[in-house]
Amino acid sequence: NISETLWNIVKDNSDLQTTGFYNNEFIEFFQKEIATKYNYQDLKTDEQLRIYYLFWQKNRKVDFILWVRQGSKEQRQIIHDILAENMAKLSENNLVLNKFCGNSIEKMITVSFIGEEEYQYFEDMNEDDLKLELTKRFKNIYEQKIKCLQEIFRENISKLP
Repeated sequence: NISETLWNIVKDNSDLQTTGFYNNEFIEFFQKEIATKYNYQDLKTDEQLRIYYLFWQKNRKVDFILWVRQGSKEQRQIIHDILAENMAKLSENNLVLNKFCGNSIEKMITVSFIGEEEYQYFEDMNEDDLKLELTKRFKNIYEQKIKCLQEIFRENISKLP
């Protein structure tokens, strides 16, 4: 199971905090500083602003996504603006900021994790090989992408709405 294996890998990363939610489609996790700032341990309402990372398994592929949902449109715009102010860092790490749409759910950044052309390869792996390959890919995306986003959010934590 790709989702369960990947969720366990994320859960074991000390810099990240899982939401406790995963299924065959989604694996959600937070940056600890953001989870603390917004008190994600005590989500009182579905309308509360959430900034989190997500692995989304859909259409025989898996993408890594910086997902911002709920809160106000203005709050989501502030987060997009912070990322836009850090385009040089994003570009250095091959991260592309998606256009702001104003929707209640914004996929701010999307990165391919497992492409369609290789998905079957992962489905056919035994459990040990799957864990090894997903761990390797997670470490790669963590070092090249997630750390960049974490740094941007740490440097701008006081500006987050």
